[in-house]
Amino acid sequence: TELIDRDSFKNTGQFLLENKIHCNGVVEAQQNIRSLATNQAAKNLCIFAIKNGVFGLQPALPVDSSGGISTDPIQPAQIFSKGNILDGSFKLQYQSAEDLRKVGYSVRWRFTPSYELPEERTAVVFFNGPEPDVIEDLDLTQFCDNEAQALMVARFTLASRRFTYHSIAVQTT
Repeated sequence: TELIDRDSFKNTGQFLLENKIHCNGVVEAQQNIRSLATNQAAKNLCIFAIKNGVFGLQPALPVDSSGGISTDPIQPAQIFSKGNILDGSFKLQYQSAEDLRKVGYSVRWRFTPSYELPEERTAVVFFNGPEPDVIEDLDLTQFCDNEAQALMVARFTLASRRFTYHSIAVQTT
């Protein structure tokens, strides 16, 4: 229990409830908890994190006090500068040209009418303007049975891809 940040799971649970994000699926075989959590968290607008050896879960979007998605400007929580970044640890990585091309997503989820077998539903999501260069598959059928959730995940995935040009990694003092 000391290896799990219970508060982060509780706060993320509030975020998931407030935004009606549910994981309605089955884990059929034994899996490593790290890989399962990492893969499923991203598809549920969350980030699985390990901080100082402790497992945690946090929303991938900023939240307000009720757990809803906040649209307020983001306030910096930490400023990194030459004074607190260890020499030689700064690494900058640009996205590949393939990752920066205009894409759309064909998102798939399960729809289960009352007293019937589930069926698969699909929607195509892309930014306004010219048609995307390619439509990629985003399969949520293993756990998602909610159209609003599927579209929210597709829009977040699309925006993350379009507005992320580079990433950094640092070690701090």
